[in-house]
Amino acid sequence: MMEERPEWVRCIGYGVKVRIDGKKTWCGKINIGFGVLLFIDINHAALQGERGGKLVAFRECVAVIIKSLQNGHDNPEYVS
Repeated sequence: MMEERPEWVRCIGYGVKVRIDGKKTWCGKINIGFGVLLFIDINHAALQGERGGKLVAFRECVAVIIKSLQNGHDNPEYVS
């Protein structure tokens, strides 16, 4: 069952291949294809916020990104 959240909350993908290949997002959820909207990457999410857009990043994705960067990496695989 898919988690219910507001329509303006989006996961953050790990690059363009996430949308194409159905890879995991930063929080570990699987993107099931083009029907599921998400930020392509961190830069896409940051630009949306900088421009005052209505979409916001999913808090679990942001938490994983912060933890990964604190560990000195820019890859969700390095979060312990």
